[in-house]
Amino acid sequence: MSNSPLVSICCLTYNHEPYIRDCLEGFVMQQTNFIFEVLIHDDASTDNTAAIIREYEVKYPSIIKPIYQTENQYSKGVKVTSVYNFPRVKGQYVAMCEGDDYWIDPLKLQKQVDFLECNQDYSFSMSRVDVLIEKTKEIKKRKELVNPTQKEYFTLRDYLKSPFSQTSSFMFKNDDFDFPSWTAKTHAGDQTLVVLKTGLKGKIKYHEECFSIYRLNENSISFKAKYDVYEKFIETLGYWHEYLNYEYTTIFTLRKWKTRTQSNYSKHNVGLLMKIYTKIKLRLIDVLLKIV
Repeated sequence: MSNSPLVSICCLTYNHEPYIRDCLEGFVMQQTNFIFEVLIHDDASTDNTAAIIREYEVKYPSIIKPIYQTENQYSKGVKVTSVYNFPRVKGQYVAMCEGDDYWIDPLKLQKQVDFLECNQDYSFSMSRVDVLIEKTKEIKKRKELVNPTQKEYFTLRDYLKSPFSQTSSFMFKNDDFDFPSWTAKTHAGDQTLVVLKTGLKGKIKYHEECFSIYRLNENSISFKAKYDVYEKFIETLGYWHEYLNYEYTTIFTLRKWKTRTQSNYSKHNVGLLMKIYTKIKLRLIDVLLKIV
């Protein structure tokens, strides 16, 4: 076995004290025939998150490789993953998981590496991710946005029409981290990552089994999304469109329409007729996205 890690796991944490042990246990339980490293970045947590990470750093010094910030970088507009974690990557493959999500399959890394090693024309691996409703502790099977039995593989076109996984299941090849300057302005970093790492050049593997759990937390940024977040996502869609040389124009038009509908519904969610109208409109957009 080589002394160098084959996989680098990138993890961001901030005030994840109630969740970080689940996340770290998901990493250290991985059963692999290769070395992996965990590049964890704590963004100046004000709770005991950093102390818990230090426990694991002492116990697994060859695996857990943290950065402990004294000032919060996210609040300064810093894209923490691309600035602090990606430059430290040593592995041939990169896996992702946020500090409030966690892995449930001890063979997750091995399964993804085995596939990517044997299928060089694939550039990205992802899986089904189930959802933990933090308030009720109920785990729900994520609604399938795709039918994985319908296709041998997926492309960026398929993903752009309806993103069908979540960051905690991602694995991709470590081949280029020279990201365009516009990425500093984007929303939806997980989808931006798929656009950049897949582009027009590689296939996406979708594993039908569930590898990880996404925690739906009322304190999370995504849960508290407001009107301006929708507007920023529309701006992000424009960046993707330009980066992809204006491919998939119909898909981007429909997704902008859907995002505007969601933002207006979120801002002006009043009355039964408004709810009915919005649901019909969103359903129509989903149907059109399946057709194009």
